[in-house]
Amino acid sequence: MAMRRLSWLLLPLSILAFFVFSNGWYLPTELVIQGRVPSGKGQLEVAWDGGAGYNKYERLVFSLDTRSVREDGRHAIEIRSTERKNSASLSSQVVCSRVTIDDKDLELEKHPLFADHPDSGPGLYLTHPAGIFALEAMASEHVFIELQTNNHSGRVEVQVDNKVHEFDLYVANIEAKSIQLKYWLVDGENQFRVIAPLPRYGLEALKVSNLDEHQSVVVEGVLLRTEASEYPLLADEANLSSGVPLIYSRPTDRFRVYFAKHQFLLQVLFSLLLSWMIAAVAAKVKAVGGCRELFRGKRRFFWSCCLASGVIYTSWLFIFWPGVMSVDSLKVWRAASLPEVFLNDHPLLNVLLYMFLAQIWNNVAVVPVCHIVLLSLLSSSVFYTLHKEGVGLGWLIPCFVFLLGSLPVALYNLTLWKDIPFALLIVFWGFTLALFYQKRCLGTLRFTLESGMAYFLLYLALALVRHNGAAYLVVVPVYFLVLRLVPVRTFLTLALGGILVVAVTITTISYALKIGDAGYLLRQGSRFMVSFFQEPLGSAIMRTWHHYWGILDINQTVSKWDLWHYFLRDRVAYSFLQHAGWNDIYPYLAPPAAPLISLRNAAMDLYWHSYQLPWVYLSWNPVVMLGIYLGSIVTFRITPRTAIFSSFVLTQVFCLLFFINILNWRYYYFVFLGGYFLLPFIFWDLARLRSNRKGLVLSP
Repeated sequence: MAMRRLSWLLLPLSILAFFVFSNGWYLPTELVIQGRVPSGKGQLEVAWDGGAGYNKYERLVFSLDTRSVREDGRHAIEIRSTERKNSASLSSQVVCSRVTIDDKDLELEKHPLFADHPDSGPGLYLTHPAGIFALEAMASEHVFIELQTNNHSGRVEVQVDNKVHEFDLYVANIEAKSIQLKYWLVDGENQFRVIAPLPRYGLEALKVSNLDEHQSVVVEGVLLRTEASEYPLLADEANLSSGVPLIYSRPTDRFRVYFAKHQFLLQVLFSLLLSWMIAAVAAKVKAVGGCRELFRGKRRFFWSCCLASGVIYTSWLFIFWPGVMSVDSLKVWRAASLPEVFLNDHPLLNVLLYMFLAQIWNNVAVVPVCHIVLLSLLSSSVFYTLHKEGVGLGWLIPCFVFLLGSLPVALYNLTLWKDIPFALLIVFWGFTLALFYQKRCLGTLRFTLESGMAYFLLYLALALVRHNGAAYLVVVPVYFLVLRLVPVRTFLTLALGGILVVAVTITTISYALKIGDAGYLLRQGSRFMVSFFQEPLGSAIMRTWHHYWGILDINQTVSKWDLWHYFLRDRVAYSFLQHAGWNDIYPYLAPPAAPLISLRNAAMDLYWHSYQLPWVYLSWNPVVMLGIYLGSIVTFRITPRTAIFSSFVLTQVFCLLFFINILNWRYYYFVFLGGYFLLPFIFWDLARLRSNRKGLVLSP
């Protein structure tokens, strides 16, 4: 007994040790190079190998040719709006948010052109003919100019000494917020000093080279520095005119760290959670009589379903390795990878989920793998349970094959979107409530402390993994009350306790992590509510009914939806990653091998065909499912379990359409996924109906 207790104590400690020592991260590190260019100009390149060899993405080029043209050595800086804009831009606005000279920021707020507008923030607004910012200043190393980029910015002309350039500041993506123009100065003695920020992932090698073979570059010093330390890399002076670069192997390994206060607390929670999950699985295996019993009788059907779905979905992941990431996915994974980055314009729970998965395997592919495992377990459990409830395999197997053959399900499994776990949780809870109702009718519904805690955590996950999931904070308890799954007194106690736990948890985490945009949900919610109350009730009802039949119409052209193929290239949009400043965490990905490209092309051909008539009604727009959802509720006396499931799914549809009035296929993925379980649920209801009336089991 003592050894058993010791083993269960060692389990979370072992998991914690694994999480801590296998998931270090790299401190923000800069490469500082100083030297001279004998001819007065030159070009220096800093490149690094992040695991896929040297490339044009993982490098920085320094043009060493900016020098003062004045006798007193002062540098002339001028920034002016051209009053022109990109044809797609909403205006020709130019906002300069920062000017830095030799690591010292200028106090722009003292300038007459300074303003702080709610939509664009603080900066110099250079939007009229007199809107010119001019400055003469002493500088020895560099001049940095930061300009806002967005969908309402125009073109700007920037002059530093004898260098004049024009830049288009229009960018459609809101995550690319600014560009920083960097001018590296050469002084009167041809000396220079440049600073290269290095990425936050491991480097195989670092290379410093001269790009201009006609100009000599003499490097006098190379060092790595963090906020707290410096490490020299160059012992002697090096002349790069010969074309032989300086190469350093794994230079940033010494700056890898494994401990941060907030990170460690989360790792403790993650290790306890994973230990609890492992212990629960071990207890379940023991309860059924050991591992051998897991593969006997009807359980073979469960494992067959798991194996089939795992193989098929993993094959799709192999074709589109390591998964598909949108800009939102890139932002969330970066926040999950760096301990000091937190956000809440995406739900905090979504970030924590990615953090947890990254502890197990620090690769973006771990998220699609998680989707595949969860969907395989969920779908197999549902079909296995229905088989135990008396539904014949002749009815279940075709439905399961139909699910496995769903192209949208296979592709969405590969995508790092919170819509996927949200859909899985809705299907899980819809099925679980129907199963609880069945057990309550039979008098076999029981809750243990451990199962109650598990369901409570899954309830919180459903409500918090997406902002619009907050509706289920109320909906799930209402179902428990209406279906009489728990006594009223117990219900009220649990509801009050749940509200307190959620409020305290969110407040504590938001405060502890100092999330700057923690009020995002309240701001968005108030905006939607103001819009809703301005619309007559009758109009809102008719609008909801009309839009309901089009929520899966993938080929609609009224508005722009997030179609899956739009995001295939976001992970390798290297210029965007650099612009957004996210290249610190995303290394270069080597192109796939030729056989994989052939498989991917074949998969994309199938994908494009899935949009065509009549196949679209079997793939993306199975509108008949929407009718079955409503029909099963109307016939709730005959199909009560299906009605419970359907009404639970449609509750979220009602919230999205009636209150928020939002249409986008991926927001309704939970409706699409749940639709594959409607026929099996109807067979379940019919099986129970026939069993109750005639003592028969449904068979095809």
